[in-house]
Amino acid sequence: MAQDFRSSVIGLWARLGLGEPRFNEPGRIQLRIDRTSLDLVDNGRGRLIVEGVAGTLPMDRAEAARRVRRVLQTNLGFLLGNEAGVYVKDRQGDSVLAVRASYAYGAADPERLKKTIEDTLRVIDYYGAQFAAAVPSGLPVGGRGVAEETIEAVIFRP
Repeated sequence: MAQDFRSSVIGLWARLGLGEPRFNEPGRIQLRIDRTSLDLVDNGRGRLIVEGVAGTLPMDRAEAARRVRRVLQTNLGFLLGNEAGVYVKDRQGDSVLAVRASYAYGAADPERLKKTIEDTLRVIDYYGAQFAAAVPSGLPVGGRGVAEETIEAVIFRP
């Protein structure tokens, strides 16, 4: 296990008041915050990857495409001040919306690592709530036959 990974995790655990971390697998540890599990992984190239799952895409392809389209539209806003991004990942036969951010060991800044984790949690919470409240498959988009309004958005970074 990379020493940078180990020392970063030990520092994070201490900062969060969690005691001594238990490394069950080299280069990987799980952090559970409330009901959310995050994987912290050493990528072997000088970065710690923070990853979690926001929700599972429905089996209905049209509904899954609608949700992915909505995620792509809303995720633009997160990219302005948040280090976490989203992608679709295959996990045990299901397609899930995964959230990922990375922290460079060279930063040697425990506050930055904490912010990276908080950014990841913020995105997971946002999309997790959307997926939990989503309209069940088979119903028209909008829930009661009302077409979903699509808003075109363009975000400029200064």
